[in-house]
Amino acid sequence: MSYFLTQNISVGVGGRYWAMWTKKDSDSLCSSSGCVGEPRILAKYSMERWGTFFQASYKLD
Repeated sequence: MSYFLTQNISVGVGGRYWAMWTKKDSDSLCSSSGCVGEPRILAKYSMERWGTFFQASYKLD
């Protein structure tokens, strides 16, 4: 969203949100030395990111 303060000056603000995740029990916790625990321990992963920004600009004639 942006707003012109004058014909040459504007300010703006914006944002975004992004997320991804897996279904329940979608992966087992294993490494090169083998699986952790007996029986296997199942895992679920999720990640979220958000951000905002502000800007100002001046236009030279």
